[in-house]
Amino acid sequence: MDIGVKFCGGCNPMYDRGKLYKRIVDAYPEHSFEMADEAKVYEMLLAICGCERACVNTGSYKKEKEIRIFQDVIPEI
Repeated sequence: MDIGVKFCGGCNPMYDRGKLYKRIVDAYPEHSFEMADEAKVYEMLLAICGCERACVNTGSYKKEKEIRIFQDVIPEI
């Protein structure tokens, strides 16, 4: 499955978004992850948020399904 990834703005310096991204990629080696591109249609868009404010804007991305991840949770894909 092609999965686009969009990160929040990173205003929470206590949260390592990149570390969670690596854990997710390692947990699902059968899927293809890439930084989201507005011109591409994704089967799934993964929005990684550092806090519950969830400021990441995904409205301009084309996707069949969206999952928002908060803090240190690995989603079911």
